[in-house]
Amino acid sequence: GTRMIFENGTLNPAALGPGNTAMEVIWKGCDRASGKVTVGDLLAALLESGNNLVLSVVSMALSQGVGSEDLLETVVALHPQSKRKGAFNGARDAFSPGALAALDEFDAGLSTRRGLSEEQTLCLLAAFSFTHLDKQDIELLTALDPAAAAQKFLSIADEQIETGDGGGLFDAATGALKNETVDEEPL
Repeated sequence: GTRMIFENGTLNPAALGPGNTAMEVIWKGCDRASGKVTVGDLLAALLESGNNLVLSVVSMALSQGVGSEDLLETVVALHPQSKRKGAFNGARDAFSPGALAALDEFDAGLSTRRGLSEEQTLCLLAAFSFTHLDKQDIELLTALDPAAAAQKFLSIADEQIETGDGGGLFDAATGALKNETVDEEPL
């Protein structure tokens, strides 16, 4: 069965199972949007999630001397938290074309990748969010290389499935990148 995050044209919060981080990020993005939900809103929610893996990948796609906190600050300035009262209804027409494209690709990506960990699911969402970032955002976020970020996130979503050990490049406990140069003998 295909997991459809939109059920009958409405975002289904339970589509990815209870308490799924990626879905929580999507809803937070929806919640903070003042007009239509944009990719920038999704990106702000992603960075605000504080996930170590997400933040370390984002840092790698930023210019020297710019950290993920700096990026978050800029993204939040461009897409301020709305003061909107009333719950977001999750209808497809409440999303910008870019956000819809990102979510539809995320959905399609999920259906072709079985057994993703929750963190990989988040990385897949991040990959398509960076892929569909609005032109205006890309122009203003000069320190960011969105294509590099998207590629890295995709490789994480794909890599561990192939190896099947859930290990991959990242330390499972900390979510930090394993240092590739360390070659110590075990004691």
